[in-house]
Amino acid sequence: MLEAGILMKIAIAFLLATLIASSSFAQSAPEHSLAITHVTIIDVNGGPARRDMTVVVLDGRIMSIGPSKAMRMSANIRTVDASGKFLIPGLWDMNVYLDTDEAEKSRLADFVANGITEVRIISGGAQLQQWNKDIETGKLLGPRMMIEGAEFDESEKHPVNAVPAALQSRHNWHEELRMLVQSGSTPLEALQSATVNAAKFFNKSDSMGSIAKWKFADMIVLDANPLDDIRNTTRISAVVIRGKLLDRKQLDAMLDEVKTAEQAKSEMHR
Repeated sequence: MLEAGILMKIAIAFLLATLIASSSFAQSAPEHSLAITHVTIIDVNGGPARRDMTVVVLDGRIMSIGPSKAMRMSANIRTVDASGKFLIPGLWDMNVYLDTDEAEKSRLADFVANGITEVRIISGGAQLQQWNKDIETGKLLGPRMMIEGAEFDESEKHPVNAVPAALQSRHNWHEELRMLVQSGSTPLEALQSATVNAAKFFNKSDSMGSIAKWKFADMIVLDANPLDDIRNTTRISAVVIRGKLLDRKQLDAMLDEVKTAEQAKSEMHR
């Protein structure tokens, strides 16, 4: 059974969605609210794309989805006009190793800037668990982590048999999506592998993997339709992570910071 706090949030969210859809919504919108308007929603479950839709977010969850012409926004809610753009769920990376130094910590933002909002960490220890807690509480920007178990040495700093990050090639999930299509998958099937199927793997389909009411607001706003060309998953206009929208300017700034951290780490190892 849902806890009382969750039930209260759902009740508040239902009220918000009802008020937004009516002309009587004249009061200030709640904090941490967002509306993405006039966007085309890609249904990763195989349904038809839904054009000219509005998605309303409150406290990190999708609270309302409907035709833009039927939704009336308060002047106090952050509204983003996504005309001509496409909305997909955030992507999953299912094969991630992370070291625990500061340069690796910067990679967490790198994932988000590239539209990867959930990751499966192959093995992780106390430091990764702490980073995950900091992400959950908003102290640190990064993807949701699903951390596999691991044994640790006496210092508990590095999991036994983990691959050092310095020896890994940079993981590029967008490139893997392209390779899936080259191997015979359709763009939809490739997209499903990084969204809805990954959520099913972790039994998280009720809260992740697709764009639907009550699910976590982890989404990507794209400049072009990924079902026309899977490479369009790289044409990122904005990323929504835990209900917070990061626009292209913010994403570029994040990537610059990651690059600076990586250069500093490289110089240290010379």
